[in-house]
Amino acid sequence: MKNWISYEDIYKENKKKGTSTLIGSFFYFFLIGSSYNWGVVSDYYSSYILQKSLNKNAFTLIKLGVSFQFFFQYLAMSLESVTIKLPLNTKQFLLISLITTIISYMILVLFGNILVFFLVMMLTGFSNGLVYLKILKNVWQYFPSKYKGQITGMIMAGLGLSSFILNPVSHYIINPTKLGYDFDKYYLFSIPDRTKNYVIFLFFFFATLGLIGYFLIYNNEIQNMNLPQSKSMHTLQISKGYNPDNYQSFIEILYTKTFIEMALIIFCLSFFTIFLSISFPSYARVKYVDEFYVQLASLGFPFINGFGRMIWGMLLDKSSYRAILRIIFLLQIITIVVILFVNSEIIIFLMILLGAVCLSGLMGTMPVIFNKVFGIKYGAEVFGVGNLMVGFSSMMGSTLVGFIDISGVFFLGGILVILGWLVFVVFSREQREKEKQRENDNDNDLEEDLLDEEEKDKEKLD
Repeated sequence: MKNWISYEDIYKENKKKGTSTLIGSFFYFFLIGSSYNWGVVSDYYSSYILQKSLNKNAFTLIKLGVSFQFFFQYLAMSLESVTIKLPLNTKQFLLISLITTIISYMILVLFGNILVFFLVMMLTGFSNGLVYLKILKNVWQYFPSKYKGQITGMIMAGLGLSSFILNPVSHYIINPTKLGYDFDKYYLFSIPDRTKNYVIFLFFFFATLGLIGYFLIYNNEIQNMNLPQSKSMHTLQISKGYNPDNYQSFIEILYTKTFIEMALIIFCLSFFTIFLSISFPSYARVKYVDEFYVQLASLGFPFINGFGRMIWGMLLDKSSYRAILRIIFLLQIITIVVILFVNSEIIIFLMILLGAVCLSGLMGTMPVIFNKVFGIKYGAEVFGVGNLMVGFSSMMGSTLVGFIDISGVFFLGGILVILGWLVFVVFSREQREKEKQRENDNDNDLEEDLLDEEEKDKEKLD
């Protein structure tokens, strides 16, 4: 008879709470996903700032401000090992995050200028990052571990689907006549004023959605349970936090070659995809792509980014994480090469959508990949620090666009993808060797356990 509790047993007892928490987590990630919507709204908001302040650098500064939101989100995630020690539960962190977001958008409505915009992006980004990993770890506890990739993809789909809903809404409210990339026409059609109305809409929308998510989510009741130990590896993963390389501390992991390689891989893969998610409307308009395709891409990009995360999550549950990363590298190389050297409207539109596939694959699988590489105990915290590379890459791209054109930034993204692939080849070889060694160690441990059991049986017979 088994003397340990499995995730499956726990899930049966907490099915209603788990389902409610999953839905609430999706809604809250929907709120967090509004960051991507600013990639579409930034052009319009630049015209609003330009009208108020006559600052000719409004376009570049607003793009940089949007990247600040990503950076501070990942900065907060990197502090997970610190914030998790605070005497606050998941719901209390959610409440802090929600109040910060609501107040920030209230400030943006009342005092719309560049400095306030930067402040709001930093505050909302940090508050989103504060709860990002806590929400994931909270809902993981309610479901069997074999579905972790799929559950993660379902929750993180809210990030992409947020823009899928908000992008057409923003176009409808701000630019109903489908004007192209022309600031002068923006003034004639009152687009700056419409932009302020959209920000007011976001304020009420986030307040409502955030409260729904908050009341649906249940606090994690499983992570504090003292589960009985067993010689089953599955139980060890639950009760002790399985650690592939037996790391003694979270800080120790950050000094390892494995973490440095993973951080470089994330930086190289995220540079192009994050920059594309922020700037694809501007790039398409600079290339004189018809506004119909721009708005269609604004709808298709988040749709693929959202549903794609669920599909990537299911693929990760059924295949190796190294195979997933190889596919993402290949797709990114194809996207960058084609988007740089082909000027067809249709091709540019399709490559923007393929970029969304790359982004959904990268961001939808990374939490689980880090768990697989660094173990359950520290995987989420290490993922938070590793994701800081995504923040750096987003800021780097948005800063460079002030000095070189968007095509030049895409070209740099291509160079980084090649560099990332070289690092990945070395990383894959090392991980295969570690896994073989781990399998041998597990086989030896199993043999020792069987011998111990045989000796105990002999003693009982004697």
